[in-house]
Amino acid sequence: QSRRAECPEQRQRALEADAMATSFRASEHQHIRYNPLQDEWVLVSAHRMKRPWQGQVEPPPLTTVPRHDPHNPLCPGATRANGEVNPDYEGTFVFDNDFPALQPDAPSSGPSDHPLFQAEAARGVCKVMCFHPWSDVTLPLMSVPEIRAVVDAWASVTEELGAQYPWVQVWASSFLPDVAQREERCQRAYQNQHGEPLLMEYGRQELLRKERLVLTSEHWLVLVPFWAVWPFQTLLLPRRHVRRLPELTPAERDDLSSIMKKLLTKYDNLFETSFPYSMGWHDEQQLLRAEQGPGGRGCSPGVCLLSLPPGLGPPRAPVSWFRDGETRLLQGPDSGLGPELVLARAESTDEGTYICRTLDGALGGMVTLRLGYPPARPVVSCRAADYENFSCTWSPGQASGLPTRYLTSYRKKTVPGADGQRMSPSTGPWPCSQEPPGAARCVVHGAEFWSQYRINVTEVNPLGASTRLLDVSLQSICEYPVLEVSPDPYHRDTRLDLRV
Repeated sequence: QSRRAECPEQRQRALEADAMATSFRASEHQHIRYNPLQDEWVLVSAHRMKRPWQGQVEPPPLTTVPRHDPHNPLCPGATRANGEVNPDYEGTFVFDNDFPALQPDAPSSGPSDHPLFQAEAARGVCKVMCFHPWSDVTLPLMSVPEIRAVVDAWASVTEELGAQYPWVQVWASSFLPDVAQREERCQRAYQNQHGEPLLMEYGRQELLRKERLVLTSEHWLVLVPFWAVWPFQTLLLPRRHVRRLPELTPAERDDLSSIMKKLLTKYDNLFETSFPYSMGWHDEQQLLRAEQGPGGRGCSPGVCLLSLPPGLGPPRAPVSWFRDGETRLLQGPDSGLGPELVLARAESTDEGTYICRTLDGALGGMVTLRLGYPPARPVVSCRAADYENFSCTWSPGQASGLPTRYLTSYRKKTVPGADGQRMSPSTGPWPCSQEPPGAARCVVHGAEFWSQYRINVTEVNPLGASTRLLDVSLQSICEYPVLEVSPDPYHRDTRLDLRV
């Protein structure tokens, strides 16, 4: 009897649910959507699209952009604000930002005197990349091979440091921005729970639903993300799991160049003008992992991720993390990070050993953390034993505590002679061969008499890169054949010694 009494109520609830499901239309009714990359909800007010348009539509101005503008500091051969002269580049051109937002040798802010007034050091490298030597050409107007050269340059800079307009800025920082932190955390949590990358599953679902696809190709997808918040927002995804730009195959790079040209052409045609936009490539975050045992190294001050050594416990088993010798819980099993511990504000006081315990309290493993630091500009010294060859040696500006390598190259410029000739644009860069390989020394062979050389020594470790540029003028050897610049500029010796 009670069952019969409940049936009308159940039927009524079912009818109401059916009515709601039938009447709701995502294109007409307000609702909120979940963004799994940021772990946040966004409001979609679809009904506001019915507002009447009361603006004015005007044709775009017919302005002509000169192909080469000598007043444009990014053009080939132009002089920038700091006095540097651009080379006569014919493809992509990358140089250090003359007025960077991040510098590699910024001092530390010191300890905070109050928890509401905290500041930390921010170090990094900023570069500018010119896509094409012509001022009137943007990416959608470039050929696919020209865009492929840009993609290769992106991958190369990504590799070196560990985008549009005809130019782009590249930043590499000692800290992980908040948006990137959330993306990293959310994607790791999803993979720990579901066993596959979040964006790979999302791409498959969009291919099945066919509701938001803009372009598809053999290796790439372009779609409007389900959680889009910007007008005309799109998401470019690879069809296979690729962590970083340098991992793309030649075929994938060609396909990326082609689909980018198609997408950007669509943007330009949307309003019949060169469409202004912002584009970012989100690689796998360069979080260093701590090694097991004494002397393990992992992170710089800032965001730090500690992982159990391979083979220790189930690959995604939830664990609890503690500082060795302490009972305070640092991260619980419900964090969604599996066996990994994230230290959001790692400092020198966080160096030491960390242990994790499984749900039954058993010891799951331990890692030892030592902090490393981004590279500082190396100290460079160049000496010439004769008029045709010279060598440069270097030493680190500060001990980083991390595996470090050095990239060495040089450019050549012709300096004014007796006839007052103008300085020619730089040529190169060419590699400055490290002799013997791996030594802190590189050699320039066959140096020319009326030439000035700019030596580039870049110190690279997993936290970034720092460059020292040193100008070496061989003309001074002719004028002062036995000159030592340091420490006594008038002391005569059999070598040229330049130090910075």
